[in-house]
Amino acid sequence: MIIVRFSGGLGNQIYQYALLRKIQLRYPDVRIKMDLSFYKRMHIHNGYELEKLFGISKKGVQRAENKELLKVRCEIPFEAMGKFPERLIKPAAWLNARSRRIFTGCGIRNEIKEEIQKETGEFESLSVDKLAGQIENMDIRKNWYIDGYWQNELFFREAVPVLLEELQFPEFKEQRNIELEKMIKNTQAVSIHIRRGDYVNSCYDVLTLKYYESAIRYLEERKSSLMYYIFTDDVQYAEREFSFLRNKYIVRHNMGEKSWCDMKLMSLCKYNILANSSFSNWAGYFNKNSDRIIIYPSKYTKQKENTDKFGEGWIKLNI
Repeated sequence: MIIVRFSGGLGNQIYQYALLRKIQLRYPDVRIKMDLSFYKRMHIHNGYELEKLFGISKKGVQRAENKELLKVRCEIPFEAMGKFPERLIKPAAWLNARSRRIFTGCGIRNEIKEEIQKETGEFESLSVDKLAGQIENMDIRKNWYIDGYWQNELFFREAVPVLLEELQFPEFKEQRNIELEKMIKNTQAVSIHIRRGDYVNSCYDVLTLKYYESAIRYLEERKSSLMYYIFTDDVQYAEREFSFLRNKYIVRHNMGEKSWCDMKLMSLCKYNILANSSFSNWAGYFNKNSDRIIIYPSKYTKQKENTDKFGEGWIKLNI
């Protein structure tokens, strides 16, 4: 059995699903399941969204049960600890920590982790080539637990056609989005994604107005009659910093559980100016326009280069 851990928001979940589908294609005779226990302990963004948006359980993807997590990880699942008497939770956590050392060391517990926590508490990312090689050469006689975000096409490239066929967004129900979809389809639409919120003053705070101006200039040198649709969690910032754009529409109504609507709307635009965000990236992947141009920044964080995209029409701009 192979279990893939899911965590994070919608963009990260799609990356993890992409890896899962690639593993299914690589090992068709192996049972492959999802670990969704993260969402029992953490409420981040809008929780687990793949099922309600895409109905992936109908595509044969199943959730791992606690007993399966115990078998593969050789430790008690955190979601099960809530049912323990309080006096037993700390001993159970201690047993888990001990099992990670013992069972990993003797080869019973088999993991592929994208990031390894060091004694200092910091995380060290393994090389993409090494991780991809591990995924390609798993001993399927053993149980495996896969943990990471997998934001590089080397991990899932051959699964992209299957993925884009399977993951079809629901039709819009809200009138404003229905009208906006018509507007986008009838213009030379450019999406601009500006993510601030939790990014401000963090390691992800790398995009300046200069990046967006360079991307806009790149498109205007090649295309005409462009209409800009700005998607952001900071409307005041967008209104202030992008006042120089005459033909623009700031999308401000898709909040909370409706956030996925922004990803769909961005994907409908002919051209995309992405942020350093997995949410942004998948808007680009879902863009099916034949003459698409997808611009993304060279940095993902202050310390990390952005994952290279290999799809046709992806342009990296230095920041």
